Amino acid sequence: MKRLAITAAAVLALAGCGERRVADQPAPTQAPARPASTPSPAGSPVDLVQRLYARDSIPQTEAEILAFFARDLGIALMTDLSSPETQAVGADYRYAAQDFQITDLRLEAIADGPDGSLVRASFRNFGQPGQADILLCRRATGEFRIRDVTSADGSLRSLLKLPPAEAAESC
Repeated sequence: MKRLAITAAAVLALAGCGERRVADQPAPTQAPARPASTPSPAGSPVDLVQRLYARDSIPQTEAEILAFFARDLGIALMTDLSSPETQAVGADYRYAAQDFQITDLRLEAIADGPDGSLVRASFRNFGQPGQADILLCRRATGEFRIRDVTSADGSLRSLLKLPPAEAAESC
């Protein structure tokens, strides 16, 4: 089986706080429907990513975080959120920015396999093009979870000092 690989460095080296704004935007583009022979009882990878981007802010509670992220990444995010004075993630990883005004959000399934998928989010932030690649894993139940988020700035896993997604033992 082929595994999805993604290069990583550091997604968000920004610190501090800022005003968060998301402009009115059209609904994200859905990936083409899966053929009837390959149903996904828990929704598609694009469905999960769309729900993440539809939120006004990143998930903050344990239940919210674990509903979106693979276990190890979720635990690392919860730990990071619990220590504001030492937070490694100082910005919204969906946009790799502290301040944003998002338009033209598009979601596209780039790769899909039996164990996971890659969804690309492209958008404009204050008129400038931006992009994030979201690597997902599939649990034994068929549900998808986010294993990593990468942008031109690097990888969320790397920022949180986790091993690369390919080395993660479980979803």
